Amino acid sequence: MHAAPGGTGSEQGEPGLRGTTTAGHRQVRAGTLQVVPTDEEAIRNLIGLHSQLTDDGDYERRVELYTEDGVFAMGDAISTGREEIVAAFAATSAPERRGKHITANTVMDIDGDTASVQTDFFFSLPSADGLKPLAAGRYFDTFVKVGGRWLYRERRITFLGA
Repeated sequence: MHAAPGGTGSEQGEPGLRGTTTAGHRQVRAGTLQVVPTDEEAIRNLIGLHSQLTDDGDYERRVELYTEDGVFAMGDAISTGREEIVAAFAATSAPERRGKHITANTVMDIDGDTASVQTDFFFSLPSADGLKPLAAGRYFDTFVKVGGRWLYRERRITFLGA
């Protein structure tokens, strides 16, 4: 059963209808035709955006993906709070340190406004001989939804073979 735009929607959260959504179903924002992504889609987009901002060296936008008290840990280096995190990001954003992050195999456990997520990554740097593999490993992320927006509360990076 489909409703015309402006209709009341469905209790099952049918695509394209206004009303309640259940896990894995999209919702149309009331008064618009704007589709609201599921929590899983929003988190996957956030992981992708984080990688692209890293590759672009845009550390000022990248730090905005974290809560004010967020944590970024890579090896023994742990940064807490946006001020420390932006300093850590800035230190690794020089053009010669930029490459390409590829993420895959994301596994999520979403519980209300909190999510625990593990994602595998591969990082390569450009060289005169083409792309040079530099690192692979796994991100261990904790996300929280603040004001309807998912943010990183914590990212811990482990490297393959470390």
